[in-house]
Amino acid sequence: MHTYAALGKKLVKWHLIPKTLAWATSDGSSNLSIGPAPLVCPTINGNGTLYQKVWTFIDHLSAKHISKDQPGVTWIELAALFVTRGGCLEFRGSETTASVVKTTLPQALHAFKHTVKLITRDANNITLVKYFGPNTSPARRLEPLGYDNHTPSISCLPATTADEAESIAKFMLNIRCSMKRSTIERLEKEIFGCPQPSSPSRAYPTGSASWAARILTTG
Repeated sequence: MHTYAALGKKLVKWHLIPKTLAWATSDGSSNLSIGPAPLVCPTINGNGTLYQKVWTFIDHLSAKHISKDQPGVTWIELAALFVTRGGCLEFRGSETTASVVKTTLPQALHAFKHTVKLITRDANNITLVKYFGPNTSPARRLEPLGYDNHTPSISCLPATTADEAESIAKFMLNIRCSMKRSTIERLEKEIFGCPQPSSPSRAYPTGSASWAARILTTG
């Protein structure tokens, strides 16, 4: 949905966006509850704790399975929820600094997705296979936020709090639009509209900007 607004002498096309996307509620979802992580966990990208932390994240996750006609949560949103709840997807070495080596969002997303798939295999849990399997719905979940491409998703919707849902929506808008400070301030004031981007959309940027700082953690 679009509208137009005059900024000075220039007519700007605006894309009206929702405050949040659809998520499950605690009442309509099931606890995955896969139990404690194994005593010995694999190392992911040099990180010896990621597997255990993602396992714990999934163990505490409540989610609702969806039909093939509905778009499930995207991998990037699920990774954002993991970070929102205190997870870390930075893989810098212990002797490096942020100014020298940064984990890009594609690298972080790949590691997270790989870890979830390992856990789905290792947990030997039919529910996980069902919930974290690929979603084949032709509907584009992120389209209301200005994404015009199909982003890989899974066959469930996790239950979130209102704050978590809003934080993730803002995060997705931020990386979609490369938002300026003024736009972020508009979002903080709950004026949910931003200029329609003219460049092709991406599910995530390829650069090494501090993307993780754009997610507002709640825990």
